[in-house]
Amino acid sequence: MICGLGVGQQFEYCDWDKENIEEHNWGDRIDLGNGFQEDFTIARHFGGRSFKRSATLWTSFVLTTPSFRFF
Repeated sequence: MICGLGVGQQFEYCDWDKENIEEHNWGDRIDLGNGFQEDFTIARHFGGRSFKRSATLWTSFVLTTPSFRFF
């Protein structure tokens, strides 16, 4: 699972193996191989479900393939 910083703990809470969770920051780029890459870009999300705000980094993604880019 690839996600923004702090979001991994939600997957751990749902019994995902910590070794399979990869957290990244805005501006990070992952090379997925074969000409594919994923860029982490800024996103805004304000979830008011608890008293603790801004504990996780919400991010948008740009997937680049050999033939197109997808936001």
